[in-house]
Amino acid sequence: MAKDIPVSQKYYDPETECMPRPELEALQLQRLKDMVAYAYDNTVYYKRAFDEAGVTPDDIRTLDDIAKFPFIDKKTERETQHVGSFFGEMCSVPEEEVIFMATSSGSTGVPTVSPFTQEDVVKMARQINSGSLPFALTVDSYSTISPSLGENSLSAMVLAGVIAFALIMVLMTALYRLPGFLACIALAGQVAATLAFVSGYFPVFESFTLTLPGIAGIILAIGMGVDANVITAERIKEELRSGKSLDGALKSGFARGLTPIIDGNVTIVIVAIVLMGAFGPSDGFFAKALHFVFFAFGPSTAGTIYAFGYTLLTGVLLNFVFGIFATRTMIRGAASIKALRDPRLYGADAPGKTPAEKKQVNFVGLRKRFLTFSACLMAAIVLCAVVLGVHLDTEFTGGAMITLSYENSFEMSVVQKAASEALGSNGLTLQTGENVATGEQTLKISMPGTETVTTDEVQTLLDSLNESCPDNSFAQLSLSNVSAAMGTKFLQKSLVAVVFALVLILAYIAYRFKNIGGLTGGMMAVLALLNDLMVVFGTFVLLRAPLDGNFIAAMLTILGYSINDTVVVYDRIRENRGLLGKKASFEELVNHSVNQSARRTIITTVTTVMALGVMCIVSKLYGLDSIFTFAFPLMMGMLSGVYTSLCVSTSAWVAWSERKNAKKN
Repeated sequence: MAKDIPVSQKYYDPETECMPRPELEALQLQRLKDMVAYAYDNTVYYKRAFDEAGVTPDDIRTLDDIAKFPFIDKKTERETQHVGSFFGEMCSVPEEEVIFMATSSGSTGVPTVSPFTQEDVVKMARQINSGSLPFALTVDSYSTISPSLGENSLSAMVLAGVIAFALIMVLMTALYRLPGFLACIALAGQVAATLAFVSGYFPVFESFTLTLPGIAGIILAIGMGVDANVITAERIKEELRSGKSLDGALKSGFARGLTPIIDGNVTIVIVAIVLMGAFGPSDGFFAKALHFVFFAFGPSTAGTIYAFGYTLLTGVLLNFVFGIFATRTMIRGAASIKALRDPRLYGADAPGKTPAEKKQVNFVGLRKRFLTFSACLMAAIVLCAVVLGVHLDTEFTGGAMITLSYENSFEMSVVQKAASEALGSNGLTLQTGENVATGEQTLKISMPGTETVTTDEVQTLLDSLNESCPDNSFAQLSLSNVSAAMGTKFLQKSLVAVVFALVLILAYIAYRFKNIGGLTGGMMAVLALLNDLMVVFGTFVLLRAPLDGNFIAAMLTILGYSINDTVVVYDRIRENRGLLGKKASFEELVNHSVNQSARRTIITTVTTVMALGVMCIVSKLYGLDSIFTFAFPLMMGMLSGVYTSLCVSTSAWVAWSERKNAKKN
């Protein structure tokens, strides 16, 4: 067995490596016997393979006897993954002891996975520290999760995805008729392609293990994926109602809808790249590309955030393929069929029907009210944060979080005392929940500090709780540990990621809309984003949810999504400036453009909020708190984004322009 070697002894263990040859071979033989016996007794695959080959561990009498035993290759390893259990037939330790899953790059299309126990991780750190490497390795974080919890979570998110897609399909077909129905077919292709990419069939980027936030990213992409189709369908309806023929309306609608689609989605791409670059593997493409920004914080891979960024980026890029090219090809094909050339199928009014004149809302005229409301809202959120307090997750502060299942009710004071004594800490935070789908009640125990909690300590905790509360049958669901130093660096990197994304978005807007004062418009848009970010922050505070990786992912997503809405409005302003010239004042121009964009902005947000709403409901039913505390604040931020895009950013732009002109005069 491996033993501790002093750090000062850098290169080798003389006792073992310099022993006489006969003694070395005797040691090797004994270890070989122990290894083969352990594999036979604890591994499903090896027992079956040894039995089929007609050999047993007792057949190992010399080192040469190893040739009698069957060997495995990569193909066999991949084929036995996830067979019989979550960790597969080759896993030789109890599933509850697995704290980390390593994966290969997946270059063959199927990544190989390797489970590790806490003992494995600690032993690896000890061996590296005792070698010749000029640095010390410590275990900063690890986590365990029960396979049953993972299976329930996957089922829940699949259900949420199916429901969200069905609702969006009904809405799109009702609003946009044939183009809406064809858009849903394209959306189904987009979802299928996204699943193919994240499953490793097209390993474009670094491989990763699909996590709940990753699945949430796919569902969010379903809601966001209709954006291109909504813009195109709205443009076609406008052209038809202006009196153009079907062919003319399609041609004009496709052409005029392309620019806002591209400009709007670029902001989402920026956010996704920042997420992957900041929190992805240190040897990944985006991590290397953005090393000049995050080099000071060192590697701090966050698989959940990276997975969300990956699925978000994949969904947006595929939206260009399916939402633009596939949908437009299908619409053109449908319009070439005589039976499908009725303009009413594409959004036109019935013959002889005069479309009702839309009453324009004076958004810009109400700018003082909008800006005052935003200021008051942000002040109220700050006050709530001061009164209720802001809780940072162990992901940022360091510490441990243990999630347990239990039966029946209990006295919180009794459990608090038993847990404190078992873990040797008086700073524990306990929170109960309920998993309606499985019937399990859950107890989360948060333990801030610098010391990690081992699986043995968790077992001591369980023994203590079950002794104090014998009717509750406490059982472990998951364990997560993070060092304080790692938590601080992760928080700092997260804040830098938010600021960096803002800078990139501002630069893009300034460049794309430079002909209409893009820098000023971009600054106002970024200023308006503070309202949306504060809403997300305030939602976390009101939910009494700790700020964690979900919070950072939600904040960055809102940056891209809310700016997406604002950019579409700015595209209209730029287009109308070219059409109207100086016939309209800046205030009239902005107000007209906002009214033209309002319907698209609202409908796109409705589809996304529908997807997030379904995620919230399903996550509550299945007890997936991590998904709920991500989806609900994100939903509130997107509702805020509608308000800021239509009412705040443009209003602030007009107010700034008026003030600037007044100074000139």
